[in-house]
Amino acid sequence: MNRRETMTRRDFLKKAAVASGGLLLAACTPEMVKETVVVEKPVKETVLVKETVIVEKQAPVEVTAWVNHEELLELADRFNQSQGEYIVKAEQQGSYAEISTKVQAALAAGYVPAVPQFSRVYATAYIVAGALQPLDPFEQAEADWSWDQFIPAMLARGLWEGKNYAMPLARSTPLAYYNKEVFAEAGLPDRTPATWDEFREFCITLSDPPEKYGYAFSNSKSSTQWYFQATVYSQGAHISDEQCNVLVDSPETIAAVQRMADMVHKDQCAVLKGSETDLWYNRNVGMIWSSIGSLQSRLNNADFEVGVGGLAQEPGGKVPLGGSSLWIMTDVPDDEAQGAWEWLKFIAREDNQIWWLQQTGYAPFTYKAVEDLAGYFAENPLYKTAVDYATQNAKRQECITIAPRSTQIFYDTMQEILIAGTPVAEVLKRAADALRADYEETYG
Repeated sequence: MNRRETMTRRDFLKKAAVASGGLLLAACTPEMVKETVVVEKPVKETVLVKETVIVEKQAPVEVTAWVNHEELLELADRFNQSQGEYIVKAEQQGSYAEISTKVQAALAAGYVPAVPQFSRVYATAYIVAGALQPLDPFEQAEADWSWDQFIPAMLARGLWEGKNYAMPLARSTPLAYYNKEVFAEAGLPDRTPATWDEFREFCITLSDPPEKYGYAFSNSKSSTQWYFQATVYSQGAHISDEQCNVLVDSPETIAAVQRMADMVHKDQCAVLKGSETDLWYNRNVGMIWSSIGSLQSRLNNADFEVGVGGLAQEPGGKVPLGGSSLWIMTDVPDDEAQGAWEWLKFIAREDNQIWWLQQTGYAPFTYKAVEDLAGYFAENPLYKTAVDYATQNAKRQECITIAPRSTQIFYDTMQEILIAGTPVAEVLKRAADALRADYEETYG
């Protein structure tokens, strides 16, 4: 059935059962400041007279941004130093989920930041409620600036009904990380497995349960749904279609997830327990999947040589594009919204994207930035591998991920299948029913 999501902002705020105390800032309005200027004026042709004139000018417009990444504070400072019309006040407000919770409270109280940073999982409800504004009018007012310079996959997470609502930022895909030393000891080739059959073979070779395993699944409540999607998409299956019709319990998706469950319960060559990061650094697993944005920390914190590559994929397989974007709220003054747009454009400059990649590992999002990174990639080939994989294999997360409880539902699904050992078809049927009910209750 073709469904169209509609929800008023009032409905959205009613659903946001969030306490607003202590989360809000006082609204800021532009001020007029006086400046003393000494002017030299010619009198006749030979005499200069100094005259003091009081000149009034408008103070810089303040633009409030609630962000997760510390590096955005630096990009705000750089922007502020580059011009005098706007001052971006970037404030770290916690995780994406925490920022979303605070924005809900701010909406209820009537004051919002101009720019929040969070992922599309949280943004869709705000878009449907009219709380985020499309960026296309800003782009269309530019004489020499266009979305055409952006890699399409990097823009995909901001699109809704033909309009773009987001400036891509912390764009990431899952990447396969492997311990080169463990691979060499096991006699495996120096690369990641190309197919799911080969993935299973590599994992069996690397395993000596209950201490050593080939692969560890993520056990994070916030990211498990992302890796569940990676398991499904990489095998050419789906969790929903473009109209949000749920496909989690389709035969193709059941088969894809069954393959994962068999590696845990039958082959005992993969595991979901504790922290996959601890298992990785302690050399208890040979491979993990992790964000492209984790590349620098994985390299810095491992006491062994790290290799990276693509996930095991079947024909037509892709990986989910994730990470966060920057958005502009609807209920801000026009001058503050324009200042927000100017900051977003500044961040999208090639030099700032390159700096962002070097600091965080997240993929650049314009063609020119990728070209300008050729020299850096030559000196840091793992980053080229990661960026090439992200730009060539990413796909937008499928529609049903906008259901508010989808993250929890997918986390519970993985726990039931990989830890409790409940039959895959049974668990996925319950998950599909829960996703359908959540979607219908929220969007109607």
